[in-house]
Amino acid sequence: MNFDLHHFMLYCLIKGANKMSETITIRLSEKLQQELKTVVRLEKTSKSEIIRDAVTRYLAVKRFKRLRKQVLPFAKRKGLLTDEDVLNGRR
Repeated sequence: MNFDLHHFMLYCLIKGANKMSETITIRLSEKLQQELKTVVRLEKTSKSEIIRDAVTRYLAVKRFKRLRKQVLPFAKRKGLLTDEDVLNGRR
């Protein structure tokens, strides 16, 4: 998959997905907690921000894969077999 197209599509899927509405509790192993604390310190951010970002990206990838799977049969019928075909306007 074309790297730039992939990131653009992910951006489109997650745009506006940062509205907070509820608090949740998660359980992390001690190892994950330590890694998270380290990243928070190094990146000067919050645990919540990192976890929100991780969940947002995970869900965006899932939506992208689901949409891609739905579109693939139509693209194949049009002869669009790769992302480069789509970008180059191959018909």
